[in-house]
Amino acid sequence: MKVVVDRSFNSIDVDGCESTNDSFLIVATGESEVKITEENKTPFAKKVLEVALNLAKMIVKDGEGATKLIQINVFNGKSKEEAKKVGEAIALSNLFKTAMFGNDPNWGRILSAVGQLHLDIDFSKVKLYIGDFLIYRGEPVPFDRESAVRYLKESDEVVIDLYLERGESDWTYYTCDLTYRYVEINAEYTT
Repeated sequence: MKVVVDRSFNSIDVDGCESTNDSFLIVATGESEVKITEENKTPFAKKVLEVALNLAKMIVKDGEGATKLIQINVFNGKSKEEAKKVGEAIALSNLFKTAMFGNDPNWGRILSAVGQLHLDIDFSKVKLYIGDFLIYRGEPVPFDRESAVRYLKESDEVVIDLYLERGESDWTYYTCDLTYRYVEINAEYTT
């Protein structure tokens, strides 16, 4: 259960705020004839993760005013904790989220979110992709900006791949863009 929740609901962000209303639980009622054994434990856990991840992505897609689901894949971290922390830092960055809404393939907003963690990352080894576009490899690299902007504009699901080149641990974090509509919805909301 902990692994499932860590890889799904604890790896998403809409606006940096935690909801007091969300819960995730599995109830074993004993109604089915199925018994969890050593042989079926892993396939069962994989199915539970699949369901949880689909539900977690729905939460992000349903973020107030969101137009994009953004998948942030962090590769080659020193540890899973580091890879998750890097993905989360990017996902929580309002500058990154607004760049995604503006269809701006801005490597600086992504890497500055990582730099704020002070993890002593050697950015001369880092590689960064937006979709299939390599935009940074130790330094900014020339890329087809017009096509990258079109990718961001036309995609309701965007993929960011960041290679830290520090180890063998990976993590995926999900977020959405931050839009004018988000501000309208939350400015007009009152209790």
